[in-house]
Amino acid sequence: EDLLRNPVLVDFALSDAAMGMATKYLGSIPYLNRVDLLYSVSRSGDENVSSQLFHVDPEGLTQVKFFINVFDVGDGEGPFTFIPADKTARIIRDVNVLRRQQGKPHAGRYLDEEITAVGAGDSIVRVKGPQGSGVAADTSRCLHLGSRVSPGSFRLCLYIQYCTTLELGNAFDVER
Repeated sequence: EDLLRNPVLVDFALSDAAMGMATKYLGSIPYLNRVDLLYSVSRSGDENVSSQLFHVDPEGLTQVKFFINVFDVGDGEGPFTFIPADKTARIIRDVNVLRRQQGKPHAGRYLDEEITAVGAGDSIVRVKGPQGSGVAADTSRCLHLGSRVSPGSFRLCLYIQYCTTLELGNAFDVER
């Protein structure tokens, strides 16, 4: 219903510019899977949980997500954080070796300490910037984590997901 009341968001996601970037990266005309406004706030407690831990997404073999800052984003607003794909495969392999050596089970989430332990702390990219800035990332191939917002701050971003396979996502007006 929100997307029907605010068609400009889907208009942008289906624009030649946005679809062109996604198509060029994915190598085929993608499925527009999701259009959302992600609102992130700080959470109580010191432990990072779920999407706040490094992970890769399960949708499709490849996908591209756009994260566009609606307001300025600095460290306090919990910038989108990722590790480029060319380094992710090595890091996952090395962390899994480390876990086996320590007798720990495999888990789909990776702790900051594990990323640092395999010498990958300098590979982390934090996407900060002014309103309208952002990033496109293949979150099936890049380790990434959700917002870690400081108390008293928030982050709002436009989130658009394109996939090479049909996935469960938003319901769009079929006439579009």
